[in-house]
Amino acid sequence: LTDDFSRRKFIRFVAVHKPNSTHVVDFLLEAFRTLGVPKKLYTDRDRIILSKRTERAAMLLNKAFESSGGFEITPHGAHNAKATGKVERMHQIVEEDEKLIGVYEYYNEPVTSLDQLNDFAREICEEYDWIKHRTTGVEPMLRWQSQLHAVRLAPEAILDSAFKAQEFNVEIYHDL
Repeated sequence: LTDDFSRRKFIRFVAVHKPNSTHVVDFLLEAFRTLGVPKKLYTDRDRIILSKRTERAAMLLNKAFESSGGFEITPHGAHNAKATGKVERMHQIVEEDEKLIGVYEYYNEPVTSLDQLNDFAREICEEYDWIKHRTTGVEPMLRWQSQLHAVRLAPEAILDSAFKAQEFNVEIYHDL
């Protein structure tokens, strides 16, 4: 995840063969707990990101933050090179830095757990957040801190109820 204004990064690894909407929800929960809830979240058009669960969460967060500008998930349009480039650049950063896990193990302890791998991800973010961005000309963390607005932090209960609540529609079929 990259903050559009500051270009601050948020990376986490997930130990699964193929991610699903539950993994996306867990990632967004951690990102929103760390960075706050943005007014708008730009995403790619992947089905696991644009699931019914994230649509429902967006609706609930929009209501919860109505007085401060709401919340919406906006998938970038097809063939939008500017938006796609930001997403693809993050993928490149992660792929480049995954190769450094062995070096990280050499200087620290061997990476044997997902928590250690995500500590590595936090260090990647920290490094990139303090390197001058070529488009903005400012370090992302300095640009993040320069914003003249409050970070919208939601209570745990609101985030959990927006993202984790399950809704079941029970249908009884004629052959039951």
